Amino acid sequence: MFTFLPQFVSGDFALGLSSMVFDEGMKKLLAITSSLALTLGLGFSVPAQAADEFTITELALFDGGSGEGGAEIASYHKASEQVYITNGAANRIDIVSISDPENPTLVKSVDMSSYGDGITSVAAGKYVIAVATHTEPTFAADGTPKLNPGKLVVMYPSGKLIRTINLVGSQPDSVTFTPDGMTALVAIEGEPICAGDNPATAADESTDYSLAKDPKGAIAVVDLTRPRTAVAKLAGFTGFDAASLKRAGVVVSLTATRPEVDIEPEYVSAISNQVAYASLQESNAIAQIDIRNARVTRIFS
Repeated sequence: MFTFLPQFVSGDFALGLSSMVFDEGMKKLLAITSSLALTLGLGFSVPAQAADEFTITELALFDGGSGEGGAEIASYHKASEQVYITNGAANRIDIVSISDPENPTLVKSVDMSSYGDGITSVAAGKYVIAVATHTEPTFAADGTPKLNPGKLVVMYPSGKLIRTINLVGSQPDSVTFTPDGMTALVAIEGEPICAGDNPATAADESTDYSLAKDPKGAIAVVDLTRPRTAVAKLAGFTGFDAASLKRAGVVVSLTATRPEVDIEPEYVSAISNQVAYASLQESNAIAQIDIRNARVTRIFS
């Protein structure tokens, strides 16, 4: 179980990484716990100074009934007063109304199994909801892996599908929106996939890294102003070289000569409609992204 704290955005609370919601009229909080529960908290006044104390008490609890993995990531859509929760255990999105925060109510569940093998993240934009899904690699008879691109599933707040968008890259991770709620950003992690063992040979191909497929990491930028025609643009790392990154303190694999496949973005957050930052966890670094031009402009550690 873990606890989330609220974030301030232009004087309001936003449901983001901290997974808390502030209801301006009732001053109530919504929290999601990873142990399958949606926890609502009540009642603190915005402190005048950072040193002021406040308390959070549980207001209500929502249990999706799926056990471990039943509630991992949540995103709040202010206009509909609904929370969208990734239920990885059941491969679905649970839509919960908190119009009455004391009585969170399941509106519906949206089955995501036709869009991929698993949900990796969800985010609520201004008009649409975006869900990142991952499809497992497939293997040829000789063990050669074939990578499958992730998808961004775009829905109305009601849960009705608008369309799915090919993210081009493999293994999408987090998804978020720009502050105006119009552009989705997806971290494409692109982890290497080892080959399977070829039963026709004596060797174990699954231990031979030279046979692995290592896809490019990137940040997918998707302008959803017109979601029915939207496409993903990738901000990748082709313009960087391993030696320069190492001198700058960025952790690069000892054998890496191509940062575009070595770097694996994990989480992305937009500080404005023009600029976002992505954590490059394995590289112990941060990437700065020019959203409008879908370009990584800087990597620093």
